[in-house]
Amino acid sequence: NDNSSSDILRLFLNCLYALSELNIPSETVKPFFELKLLSICGFSPNLTECSSCGVKTQSLIFDYFSSGVVCEKCQGAMGGMIKSRRFYKLTKISHLAVGRLIKCDMKKMFSLKKALLSEEDEYNFRNFAEGFICNIFQYEPKTLSFYNQLTRSIKNEELRKKQKNTWQISKSVIQ
Repeated sequence: NDNSSSDILRLFLNCLYALSELNIPSETVKPFFELKLLSICGFSPNLTECSSCGVKTQSLIFDYFSSGVVCEKCQGAMGGMIKSRRFYKLTKISHLAVGRLIKCDMKKMFSLKKALLSEEDEYNFRNFAEGFICNIFQYEPKTLSFYNQLTRSIKNEELRKKQKNTWQISKSVIQ
């Protein structure tokens, strides 16, 4: 479909703009891109109705297999399975952010970053997006694995530099 192709291009360009001009960090842009891309391609998560029984719910327990939330009644019926990797517990804020992201205009999507008030909410949002995309593909894409490895390496290097600077400052204070 030509419309979805142009939407994907717009999404990509908006994300590049966010990275280069708005200075939004890549760890923030990445999950926004992933979830909006899946939404454009027709893989939106169902956050309003139980994926098992269809009842309206505001549940925060997401079932990756059915791409939707599970109501409390169905959670009880599923018992111990809820603790498996099949399910993910969204924070209330990240649940709202995912729902808004799917529906919002691409020009406004990065304004939703403000909705992720805490580091916990941002972390929850990022992990949800990554888990959702891996479930849709039914494996972890090699590019995602490479990205995560590269990100960890960069963060480790930044931490080493920070520790080295702290050590040099401490050393100069002692002398």
